[in-house]
This record gives sequence, C-alpha cells and structure tokens, in this order.
Amino acid sequence: MEKESPAPVVVPAPPLPAPRVEQQAEPPPVSEGARLLLENGISESVAVQLSDQYETFYLQEKVSLANAHPEYIKNKAGFLIQAIKENWIDADIVREQQKEMRLNAARMLSETRKRVGGIWDRYRMQKGALGLRAYEKLTETEKEKTKGAFLQSVNDVIRNIYHKKGNFGYEDGLFRSFFLNTLELPSFENLPSPTL
Repeated sequence: MEKESPAPVVVPAPPLPAPRVEQQAEPPPVSEGARLLLENGISESVAVQLSDQYETFYLQEKVSLANAHPEYIKNKAGFLIQAIKENWIDADIVREQQKEMRLNAARMLSETRKRVGGIWDRYRMQKGALGLRAYEKLTETEKEKTKGAFLQSVNDVIRNIYHKKGNFGYEDGLFRSFFLNTLELPSFENLPSPTL
C-alpha cells in the first residue's frame, strides 16, 4: 500500500510590505505677483520669472489694465506679458491716478497750512505777550524815548498822523511791530512750548 502523502500544510505568508508611496515635495510657494499672473492665465514659469523681475504693484497695475478692457483682448495672458514687458498704460487710469495724486497733495497742503497756521498763531501770541510785559516794565521816560525812535523811523506822512493822534502805545499795531523788533525775543524755532 502506498502511503498517502500528508495533506499539505498551508502556512500564511508573511504580509507584504505596504506599497511605498513616494511623497512628492510640495512645490515652493509662489509670490503674490506670480499668483496674480497665474490667476490670469500666464504659465507658472513665465509668471515666476515676471514676478521676480517686477514689483507686485506694477503687475497689479497691468492686470487692472487688462481687466479694464476685456472686450478688446483676445489672449489675456499674451496681452499681460506684453503690457508688463513694454509698460503699457491706460490714459484713463493714468488721468485718474494723477487726479488722485493732486487731491492728496491738496489735502496734505491744507492740513500742513492748518498745522503751521496754528503754530504761527501761537508764536505771534506768545511774542506779543512777551513784548507787552517788556513794554509795561519800561519807565515813562523809556516809553517816550522808544516812541521818539519809532517816529524817527517812519516817513513824514505817517509821522504827521501820529502827531495828530497824540497818545499811542503798545496797542497800536505799527508801533507794537517796531517795539517788538527792538527786543531780543526768542525766534520762532526757539520759542518755549506752552505750559498746559
């Protein structure tokens, strides 16, 4: 009799290693300018190259130009590339930008005039107050001597007007100006700040 062969023993095979998935490195992030160009149909390589060569605001300006007149553009990407490289401009956009620049300049000038006007007014008030204090400290003889010097400094017509006027003092604008010029008061730059 023949021996029957024993039933084969089935042993589970060791598990196969999981397939190795190559992790692809994420592409390097693109700049804001390149992303803007990509969104407008320019290939990645050209977008990156142009964004390396030109500032983002410049690229935005050219995209705005393309978006302002889509009805005239057959190939937006081609239009943008040429507009960027050749610095195309839209006269309407330039006029609008110039208008905005003029308005900003006028606004800044107005604000500066207000600030300087306020500072100048404060200076004149402080200078006037210092002059009044100095005038009040003069003796009557010194005041008359100062008035005489003032009358000698003006022309005959004005001198006659003041002789007819008779008594005048610090409250008279022309005399006050003369008197302030005779004093050694702080200059505008060196005037002390007001105390609050």
